[in-house]
Amino acid sequence: MAVEDFTGYTEVDPDTTITVTATKIAVDECSDDTYVYDDKGADHFGASWDHDYEHTSRDISSGDKQGAVAVSNTVDDAAAWLSNNNEAVGAYFRRYYGGGYKNRYFICDYEDGDTDGSSYECDATGTKYYLTFKRTSETNVSLEIYSDSGRTSLEDTVSVTITSGRRYRYIFGIEHSAAGSVTVDFDVENLDLQEAAGGISIPVVMRTYRNRRVA
Repeated sequence: MAVEDFTGYTEVDPDTTITVTATKIAVDECSDDTYVYDDKGADHFGASWDHDYEHTSRDISSGDKQGAVAVSNTVDDAAAWLSNNNEAVGAYFRRYYGGGYKNRYFICDYEDGDTDGSSYECDATGTKYYLTFKRTSETNVSLEIYSDSGRTSLEDTVSVTITSGRRYRYIFGIEHSAAGSVTVDFDVENLDLQEAAGGISIPVVMRTYRNRRVA
């Protein structure tokens, strides 16, 4: 198992606002539809996966959505997925108003628009969070939010129900949908799909021995 090499991914970056290195995608003053993805082949992501990555928000304002890791069967941005009910599910970070502005992680099934937001209030800028994006059954996909690199301090978990039988082809390191003059600044690093040789996902149940997900 090893982290993904983002230099082998395909970039869609009309305004040249991202910097891609082997293990990191840095987004700076991005205000256009922008995404970085890889084609893993039809039905690659099946009934069980467990993807680790790190996210740091460097600047966020009201209305910003910093879209990170997602799987999809359509190459496009998240707004298009939602508008077209595409088969896609992914995570994003947002400055959200709910009794005052708070910074929270969300997960969305873009096919039916189902969204779940964390109740955990994250630091505004500059703090790295350690995320696990996982599918544990035919119908459940969740995002676990950790505050430590060992993934022992679980701050919150959000989840959505997806259509049974869905299989996904594309993995996205980042995805951003233009929102007027709103710009985003964030990093996604060290995406580990935790797959064995040949690109086969290791069943989630086989990794419960690692004692790394303790609430």
